Amino acid sequence: MRKILLATFILTILILTSAMSAQFNANAARMLAPSGGDISIDFVGANPSTYNHLTGVGGQFNQGGTNDVVESLEGGDFECGDIVVFFDAITVDDGASAGTSTIEIVNSYNRFTTSGGAVGFFTINSVTLQMSDPGYSSNANETVSFVDASTATQTIIEASVTGVESGETIILREELILGCTEDPANVTGNVQTALESAQITAGGSGTINTGQQTVPLKGAGSLPTFTPTPTNTATSTSTNTPTNTPTNTPTDTPTNTPTDTSTNTPTDTPTNTPTDTPTNTPTDTPTNTPTDTPTNTPTDTPTDTPTNTATNTPTNTPTNTPTNTSTPACTTENLCSLIRSPGFWTNWDNHFTEAEFQALIAATQDYSGLTVAQAEAILTNNADQYHRHLLAAELNVALNPELGDGIYTV
Repeated sequence: MRKILLATFILTILILTSAMSAQFNANAARMLAPSGGDISIDFVGANPSTYNHLTGVGGQFNQGGTNDVVESLEGGDFECGDIVVFFDAITVDDGASAGTSTIEIVNSYNRFTTSGGAVGFFTINSVTLQMSDPGYSSNANETVSFVDASTATQTIIEASVTGVESGETIILREELILGCTEDPANVTGNVQTALESAQITAGGSGTINTGQQTVPLKGAGSLPTFTPTPTNTATSTSTNTPTNTPTNTPTDTPTNTPTDTSTNTPTDTPTNTPTDTPTNTPTDTPTNTPTDTPTNTPTDTPTDTPTNTATNTPTNTPTNTPTNTSTPACTTENLCSLIRSPGFWTNWDNHFTEAEFQALIAATQDYSGLTVAQAEAILTNNADQYHRHLLAAELNVALNPELGDGIYTV
């Protein structure tokens, strides 16, 4: 009995020792890479004057000064369809443990204003590491990927950055497209953006303290208003054109043309003749009188009037009006939201597989014979903006064919 108890006791000790050793080794492994307490994140917007709002080119975090970044944005600095640039500056303490960690950063960008106006960030343009930034400091072994976790009211980016090490400063750049599905003139309130959370997912462990960092777009109603109003054009044109044209044409032309003499003679003669010469006129005069007097009058007057009026009206009016009215416009069908910049296509692998991207290239008009590598060379060549933007435009049409039929009037 004692032997059994002793054996059981020894076995229990061995099991506990093994479990404690495993836990110790796991904790030790986590201590060999930066943990949540070693990392800080600064969420800001790029200064709107430092980059191109149509292409997204430009803008930097640098050292986080006011010339480069801002804590809030102003609606008056942008237009509907513009690219807006944000930064997450990730700083790792010099005293952090050696080794590499992977961190996840979650940013949210509202699709509506605080008062419910339909102006906000509906589309992700690109998510990249800005290694060329003067403020970026690392051994350049970092990578980034992201998940689009958007909801009906928010565009949410869950970005994962690998290769995070002690003493590094890593600049995560996120580009969003500012969309308007209603006229900003009718909108009030701000568009809110926020750094929601951050944590270590591999290497070290722990949550990164981010505080409550926001970069609001203030005064969404101060964005430029929409210029065209396609609805008004259609109403005015379609109502007036059919009313005037069909009424004038059948009334003037068919009556006068088939019978010039018989129509005009009874109209002018019976009225004037019966009063003065009811008996004599029908025998001797009917031939001479209507020939000189009534014939000349109706021939010149009725013939010219309907010819000029009825012919010109339908030619000028119905032809020009439908052309301007029925074509799709950016404001009514929100085609702007389908346009992707060259920066978006440069980072195609964040959105498509290689096979999918090759299929889109093959569907372009002028670049169908390119390989993926050749397309990337054009999209990343800032010295040749013509081909860079033309290829991006044709890829947009290949992805959304309705863009090829649209006329953009905004």
